[in-house]
Amino acid sequence: MILLSLVLMFVLHYAGSLGASNSKISDSQMSAQQAAIVHPSIHGYSYYGASGHQIRLVNNLSAINPTYKQMVDFLKTDQTDKIHYNNSNFICGDFAEQLHNNAERAGYKCAFVSVYFFDGGYGHACNAFNTADKGLVYVDCTGSTDPSSAPTWDSIVAQPFGIGEPYRTVRFDLCYSFCSSMGVIKNYRIYW
Repeated sequence: MILLSLVLMFVLHYAGSLGASNSKISDSQMSAQQAAIVHPSIHGYSYYGASGHQIRLVNNLSAINPTYKQMVDFLKTDQTDKIHYNNSNFICGDFAEQLHNNAERAGYKCAFVSVYFFDGGYGHACNAFNTADKGLVYVDCTGSTDPSSAPTWDSIVAQPFGIGEPYRTVRFDLCYSFCSSMGVIKNYRIYW
């Protein structure tokens, strides 16, 4: 039991290097009893980030479902969307992993969502919050490859979200105008 606690504390410390600028619970305050580690996988295959690391979700067992306003306020202060997308360093799975861990560290339950499209491409990763007042809300904070691009990439994934629906996002900074569709959703999985 002591060894398990030490291993979990090491994992929590490592996961803390993902960073959160406005966390309510520091990594040193979150004990092994307050966290659970999840490695999302499908059919025995784990998800990996651009650097080859296995996606690691650190769930805060005392986290709550935020209200819609709390979720939006968190997204506005979180800096994950400011990172530039790069196939060798930071891809959609890295964005979704970091946003998940930052939200959990801030005290809000957040899901990692893997999305697959009918066109057979690579798929995508985003997040979801089960808000206390508006239910399940899917968000996407995947940044741009262009360093001179928009100041924020935080987006709500347009409803309806589900199999056979187009995956479109609505960026906060564009007065809720739709971005183009990434494809039609073939399947998706939610990891809490």
